[in-house]
Amino acid sequence: ANRRTRCNAGLILAGLGDQRGRDIIINELHDTQPRPTDLLASDGKPNVKGQTTADRYYAALLLGQLGDKAAVPALIATTEDETINARAAISLGEIGDARAIPALRKMAQDFPKERLWAGYGLAALGESDGFQILTEITSDAVWIQRRHAVEALGKIGDPKTVPVLVKSLQDEHANVRVSAVRSL
Repeated sequence: ANRRTRCNAGLILAGLGDQRGRDIIINELHDTQPRPTDLLASDGKPNVKGQTTADRYYAALLLGQLGDKAAVPALIATTEDETINARAAISLGEIGDARAIPALRKMAQDFPKERLWAGYGLAALGESDGFQILTEITSDAVWIQRRHAVEALGKIGDPKTVPVLVKSLQDEHANVRVSAVRSL
């Protein structure tokens, strides 16, 4: 009944070469049905919707860690789901399959609040528009967005990001500067 335990078991099976493990995680990614939860909402009542989202987010995270290209179509489908599309975009970038490029570009347009993560996925796939998105976000008014963009550029590790990261060393917020140092 514990979806996280099920996903962990799926990850182990997949790591051993059994495709049923990957399929377990993909099924969890698509499962939007209510489930038992100990997660509470601010009113003290069970937060079933929040639990469902958390379980699906975790499945998307594991699929990225697994790196199995067979999971790409399932992750592409979730770029349309604003509750977990940020994690799906990151995982698509981690897997590194060019089939994700059109979906990530569409996500960047359709979900402005998640543009950063679509940009990360695109940049991880070597797409110049992903680097452009991340570079633009390093000047965002919200410091946490700038920090995430700097961290994403660092994770990608492309030498062409160095000038942007060096500029971020002068950011007004200490957390952005620290992230720029770590990314460099």
